[in-house]
Amino acid sequence: MTTPPGDDERFEHIPWDQVGPSGDRNKMFLYGLAGAVLIAGLTAAVVGGRGAPAELVSTPTTATSVAVTMIDATTVPILTTTEPVGAVPDDAELGDAGQPRVWSEADLLAFPEETLATEAAALAEWLASDFFTIDGGTQITDDLGGVLPEGSALPAAPAGARSFVEWARAASVEESGPGLFEVLVVVRRLAAAEGEGYRRIAPIGVVITLSWTERGWSVTDLPVLADAPLLVQAPAWSQDEVPIEIIAAAAASTGGEVLAGIQVGDNWRLVVQMVDPAGVTWPMVIWTDGTGNRIAAPAQPVQP
Repeated sequence: MTTPPGDDERFEHIPWDQVGPSGDRNKMFLYGLAGAVLIAGLTAAVVGGRGAPAELVSTPTTATSVAVTMIDATTVPILTTTEPVGAVPDDAELGDAGQPRVWSEADLLAFPEETLATEAAALAEWLASDFFTIDGGTQITDDLGGVLPEGSALPAAPAGARSFVEWARAASVEESGPGLFEVLVVVRRLAAAEGEGYRRIAPIGVVITLSWTERGWSVTDLPVLADAPLLVQAPAWSQDEVPIEIIAAAAASTGGEVLAGIQVGDNWRLVVQMVDPAGVTWPMVIWTDGTGNRIAAPAQPVQP
């Protein structure tokens, strides 16, 4: 189709092959526009599947004002416990004028009596072990000087003498006053003079008194000599003739030799001699039923 001279040329179809670089830019613009429309359509479909149908809204090119509402912090809800913070429990101890009691530092440092008694027993055992130990050094003696009352006499030993605490156990703990605990400790030790071997010394009892204050624990005095708990000898167990099948079953289950036995009800109390790898024999007791099977010892076995 031709046009009169001077008029703009018009085409029913755009001849892209005749369009120069500017035409290429137009082509890229149209391709980009088509891609944007396709992406917008897919986005609308996805959003519409999740909720209300999406609408394409044209974006205004002019700036608009936005109203901003300030939120009052006092109106924002907060998470609370079942009781509001600061609420006074029904069983709270109240002081003057019905106000909750203000606890002192001493109250906050207080421990249950059972806890204090346990700590007192442990400290007393520790002190007794150090007090009766002589190992040739001065460290233990120096430590004792720092925990016993100022000016207390300290253990002394001739040259070469040694004392070793085999065991120290708290036998009883008594609270003799507020924060004051008297602990009876039984001590068994081994002692040796210079050039000699150790000899076992009979157990002794000592009372160690400790005081608990806000500053902590302190020892109020040197160990006080006291009577140690004593063991008394029980009467001998009588003996019965043990059936051969009971002896064989006991030997098979323990590997020891049956020395004696007695029938208690339907069960048997047997004395079995055990031998350790060093060849030392140790007499011990086992209990069996009437067929020789091992059973637990009765809670309170009574001699017949």
